[in-house]
Amino acid sequence: MSNVIDLPVATTIPIPPERVLNAALASDLERVLVVGWTPDGAMYFAGSHSDAPENLWLLELAKGALLGQGSDE
Repeated sequence: MSNVIDLPVATTIPIPPERVLNAALASDLERVLVVGWTPDGAMYFAGSHSDAPENLWLLELAKGALLGQGSDE
């Protein structure tokens, strides 16, 4: 499938977790949070930094972006 092009657009269809995680790895991120559900329905949460207030702030910024508020930070 070397002729498949990933377009940076919003979609309403599910994207395989592997594709999302691979894109994150290729983005040279300084900090990450990973949140998801395991196949048995348990929540999975992991972060690269142990600073809980910073992690919460990152989640709130992501929430704002998801809700269309955006952020300049």
